[in-house]
Amino acid sequence: MIELSEKQVNFILKDIRLKGLPKSKLTDELLDHICCGVEKEMGGGLNFKEAYQKTIVNFGPNGLIKTHQESKSATEKIALKKKTKTFGSMVAASLVFLVLAVNAKGKAEISPISKDRIKTHYSIENKFLYQILPNSPVFAIDAGRIINISRKKNGFYAVELETTNDKKLIYNLVSDLFVMNGSRVQRGEVIGKAGVNSNIHSSEEFNFTFEIKD
Repeated sequence: MIELSEKQVNFILKDIRLKGLPKSKLTDELLDHICCGVEKEMGGGLNFKEAYQKTIVNFGPNGLIKTHQESKSATEKIALKKKTKTFGSMVAASLVFLVLAVNAKGKAEISPISKDRIKTHYSIENKFLYQILPNSPVFAIDAGRIINISRKKNGFYAVELETTNDKKLIYNLVSDLFVMNGSRVQRGEVIGKAGVNSNIHSSEEFNFTFEIKD
């Protein structure tokens, strides 16, 4: 069986980096796949350069970049599923979401944080400010699609969920994510964690905020 020399492997690595692949574990795995393909073609009688060119062509136009991106996306989805599964024990012990109270106008206030995780909370119109326990699960209070995730300068995330009835729910100070842009979520599904002290609010130290926009 033909095996590539260290010089040939380094040549392939340098070339795929020049083609735009970043330094990453996925690139290393793709390198191994390419080397196996080259060795197979060389076993069929081609020289190194011919075998390498044929192997790259087999990926198609921009195939290396596309393969890397698809692999990265698949890896991220698997990681999210693992995080959600690991977090399940805490979620099972919590109420999914609840009516916190009836305000002065007789309107029920719906919370994306379970009651047993809340230290205190306030509401101003359609904006809710919470002081909650660390690593509290954050729930979607309605079904919809994640239309934007942005990371703020303080390191926390803002997650925007567009519901099936065209409302926008904005979750701020999320410390860990279980969703990605474009994710479809169901009512009661965990979208992330919150509860880390942000040190950016007033002396009450609210560490999670939630807003409803019509």
